[in-house]
Amino acid sequence: MRQHPGIEVVSRDRAGAYTDGIHQSPPEAVQVSDRWHLLRDLGDAICAVVDCHHSAIQRAAKQIGEQPPRSVADAGPLETAIVKMTTAQRRSRHAHARRHERYEEAARLRAAGVSISSIATSIGAERKTIRRWLRVGTAPVWTKPPRETTLTPQESYLDGRWAESCRNAALLWRELMTRVFSGRPGVIRRWAGTHRKSEPLNCAKPTPRSREDFAWTPCG
Repeated sequence: MRQHPGIEVVSRDRAGAYTDGIHQSPPEAVQVSDRWHLLRDLGDAICAVVDCHHSAIQRAAKQIGEQPPRSVADAGPLETAIVKMTTAQRRSRHAHARRHERYEEAARLRAAGVSISSIATSIGAERKTIRRWLRVGTAPVWTKPPRETTLTPQESYLDGRWAESCRNAALLWRELMTRVFSGRPGVIRRWAGTHRKSEPLNCAKPTPRSREDFAWTPCG
């Protein structure tokens, strides 16, 4: 550090030797904690908490495991929000919300006696569109028909294998390759991911038995 007197920021851990060295040269440098040490300290703190409450965690895991399985359709609002929407689904929902807002504004203006032409100019829609909305009494919901894909002819086979508890997307893809399927493995992974969302939410993992088990249990 003496060879680089222009150092302005020094990243270190909690060891006192590093503090003493920085105070000697360069003492004016800003001391910060790096991301790795922060995450390591957080992990140590979590493990300490788990050690203190391990019995309670085991009891809670046992109670959850004894509950009947629930599907996504039975989940609460917070659990349902965890299921991610695709980009297309988010766009569709946003577009529908926007159409509904415009319909509500058109209905409000019409109830106030505003002409169709003025309403169309105000919300940026054609007059025939405004008339149709007001006649129907709601904003239109546009749905596209299911699109044929390379996977469509194989869906009955995949549904059967899924019913047989086959959850290995790579294996399913290899089986389809023997059935004149030309799709990529990612197509099957996405199909499997969609089907997993409809399965029970509380398929509990084995309860960690020790600090080491907890530290090395993969997340997700």
